[in-house]
Amino acid sequence: MRSRESLQLARTLWHAREQSALDTDTAPGKLMSTKTLVAVSKERPQSRKELQQIRGVRRANCTWEIVRSALDSDPQSFPPVLREHTLPPGKGYWEREYPDSWAILQEIRTDIALVSEDITIPAENILSPRVLRSAVWQVTTESGRWTTHRVAQLLDGLGARDWQITLCAPLIVAHAQ
Repeated sequence: MRSRESLQLARTLWHAREQSALDTDTAPGKLMSTKTLVAVSKERPQSRKELQQIRGVRRANCTWEIVRSALDSDPQSFPPVLREHTLPPGKGYWEREYPDSWAILQEIRTDIALVSEDITIPAENILSPRVLRSAVWQVTTESGRWTTHRVAQLLDGLGARDWQITLCAPLIVAHAQ
């Protein structure tokens, strides 16, 4: 969800659904499916009629009063929207929507494979694919100058070991320029 209002509505609906489930000893998903909860939150209906037109609402435990109370509450209490793509996207999306970043990931993978051959350690042990993807994603999408020290701190925060950082930080920086 991309707005604080949608997040507030989702949170309010979630809590109302959970409380109702406890009160009636019913599974929350039987009262309102998560799919319906998300649809209502994204749509942010402005009237009873708009709410009733959202698929799944008629049989769900979703009242106009709950929606109104969520949207009328103090905006300062709304949850913050987390930055988009704090984690690397899926392969297809990354390759299609961020081709330059994807190309850099592939180049760094090639460099790590070469190091792997030289020191006879499998590439995935030199740097786990998850850590590599996260590091490359941050380096290629966040602003600022990426120095070896900054990349080393990033890798450390992602759980890489010192020897992995020593081997990989310079490779990443070389492609980040």
